[in-house]
Amino acid sequence: MKNGLIGGLIVALVVMVGWALFYKQPVLTVLPTPTAVVTASTQPSLTGTPTAGIATPTPATTANLKGTINGKLCYPSSFLPKGALEAKNTSTNAVYTQVYPGSQNGGKTNYSFELPAATYILRYKAQASVDTTIYGYHTEVCPTGVEPSCAADNARVNIKVTVKAGETVNNVDLCDFYYDQNTPPSF
Repeated sequence: MKNGLIGGLIVALVVMVGWALFYKQPVLTVLPTPTAVVTASTQPSLTGTPTAGIATPTPATTANLKGTINGKLCYPSSFLPKGALEAKNTSTNAVYTQVYPGSQNGGKTNYSFELPAATYILRYKAQASVDTTIYGYHTEVCPTGVEPSCAADNARVNIKVTVKAGETVNNVDLCDFYYDQNTPPSF
């Protein structure tokens, strides 16, 4: 009985490998867990665990290809508090979030955020204290946090950032914390 079971398993394995070679398809594919979570009411959350199964080819589309945004985080203090980077797709209003641990917990002053190809506005959601959150934006008035114009009271407009598949956009600094707290940049 034991030899029959082993023989049956060998035949099944040979058939699967033969099928994969003939149709040029992998026998088993493990899909990765997504790294970003969409938190918009119009989009489902991207959650899940790796899935195994027979792969079926799908045509590549720009919707499932990603690019990267790199930049600097600022905060009006000697440290960067924990919080999150938020990127809002300007077409769908889907918000992608990347957790930031804070500089006191190993976070760096530079960030890298991988996103699907689209146009975004970004902000750094800094947890200033247990019950206080303030936001740093990427604006034309105060793009790096050190310009004299950062003290201006005029309205702030977010700089839109276009992400293209396979490309990197640099110098998207989230440093404008200096706007009038009653009229923050729209997000």
